[in-house]
Amino acid sequence: ATFDESPPGGESEKSLIVRVRKFYEEEVVPRLERGENVLIVSHTNTIRAFYIAMGVSPLPADGQPWNNKKHVSNAAPNISEYVDGKLKKSYDIGNPGTALNNQSAKKATIPKP
Repeated sequence: ATFDESPPGGESEKSLIVRVRKFYEEEVVPRLERGENVLIVSHTNTIRAFYIAMGVSPLPADGQPWNNKKHVSNAAPNISEYVDGKLKKSYDIGNPGTALNNQSAKKATIPKP
């Protein structure tokens, strides 16, 4: 299946990212802008969708498989550090050497399904 195709009775990865992006922008970002800490616990693909919404990972192209999925360690926290409401660094807590210096990351523009 490609990024924008839905499996039988399921949701496409594109739709998942659109849904996560909406939650991120409406619920998470305002809290970060107020200086609050936010804990998100979810399944692997949903965490990957958050990485795209946050600008950590690139958005897959329509009609293509999602081949560039960021590795998400099982049951391992990921820390995403924000300063003044902007993502500065994202890394697995067990491996801070994998930190993304997010100065070059861009917020993904996710089209509506």
